[in-house]
Order: sequence, then C-alpha cells, then structure tokens
Amino acid sequence: MDTYNFLKVIRDVYRNLFKQLRYTYGMNAVKSVRQYVGVSLPKELVSEIESVIKNKKLGYTTVAEFVKDAVRRRLEEIEKMQKTRNYEDGSFIDADSDVEVF
Repeated sequence: MDTYNFLKVIRDVYRNLFKQLRYTYGMNAVKSVRQYVGVSLPKELVSEIESVIKNKKLGYTTVAEFVKDAVRRRLEEIEKMQKTRNYEDGSFIDADSDVEVF
C-alpha cells in the first residue's frame, strides 16, 4: 500500500470513529474530544523546555506535557495567593515577593 492510500485509510478510520461517537454519545461527545487550543511560544522558550524534557528523570516526554503542567501549577499558585491576600479591586500581593499583581 502506498502512502496516499494509507492516508486515505487513516482518514476513513478517523471519520468512522467520529460518526460512531456521534451515534453512541451524541454531538457533545465529539465536541469534548476536540477541546484543545493552540498556544504560540517563542522559539527560545521552546528550546529551553526541550532541554529540560531531555532529562527523563523529570517525567516529561513532550513540550505540550511540560507546558500543561507548568500552567496548571501557576494557576494553583495564583489561586492560593488570591485566597490568602484578596483585595476588593481584584489585585493581590504575592506573599513571597511582596509584589502587587493586577
């Protein structure tokens, strides 16, 4: 089988999978499968991340995995800071650095 026909088979499998999902679980199941967005990062930052994930001991295997974890951790930090020092205008102070964030 040549590459063109192989890709056609893959496309057909993909289409059939989504048809089956729609049939079995409704349209919401198909939408939930596609709930990702792209994010652009500077090349230098991606290079730094790639050098970090080369160290297999840290547990990261892809840039996307690293970024998801980093964003999740930062959101947890912000939530924690907001709970400890919350202000009426929505700003808060990072207790570690005493820098006001808006």
